[in-house]
Amino acid sequence: MEGEKILKFKHQKTNLEKYLNIISLTLLVILFLFLFVKWSSLPNNIPLKYDNEVVLEWGNKISALGLPVFATLNWIMFTSVENHPVDNINLGVFKNDNKTKELIYNRILVNIIKNSIVLILVFYSCKNLLFSLSM
Repeated sequence: MEGEKILKFKHQKTNLEKYLNIISLTLLVILFLFLFVKWSSLPNNIPLKYDNEVVLEWGNKISALGLPVFATLNWIMFTSVENHPVDNINLGVFKNDNKTKELIYNRILVNIIKNSIVLILVFYSCKNLLFSLSM
């Protein structure tokens, strides 16, 4: 009987999950809009790797899409894992006798990891774009 309840697990997302999703998606959309607007201003060769304003490696303009696209794919893949916690999430970080609570805690952890990765990628992409535009 307990197994049937777990298989039908559908729980509302917590406010933390909702806010993190909204923030990360909003910043992703803003990043893509910024790229779209500034595309013609970007130089043909942009720095991929630099240290204290010394460029170590160069790439073409298309490489500016790398981090935003990777962040978007990351968000989509982690969201699919989140939406099917019974099938995909078995972390063992939050062991609890109540399996529903355990799934909720694990789903929240996956959501935090997903949105942290996306926010870090958005930050570095913006940093690289602003550095490219300042050259």
